Amino acid sequence: MALRTEIGRDNVFTQLDTFHAQKVDGNLTHLICDFAGVYGHVQIASMLDRHEPDHGEIDYRWIFRLLEEVGYQGYIGCEYNPRGRTASGLAWFKDYEYAQHS
Repeated sequence: MALRTEIGRDNVFTQLDTFHAQKVDGNLTHLICDFAGVYGHVQIASMLDRHEPDHGEIDYRWIFRLLEEVGYQGYIGCEYNPRGRTASGLAWFKDYEYAQHS
């Protein structure tokens, strides 16, 4: 955040990498809420093995709800190593589909 402040540009954001943030800080709720508006891209993966985000210590239902509550409008990227084939590894997403709010 200090670098963003030093640069002083409205179009410069940081990336919130949930895998590394959980590994280093462990308090994703704090990071999401207190730094809302500072991050412009969110990356997800399971913690500890960096596979699909359908298991592990990060509750992505909670994370997605928080991101929505703080008004995050950016992209959520998946940066993980599939356990198997890529196509079958995307099956986790069907549990997270929801209707777009108007």
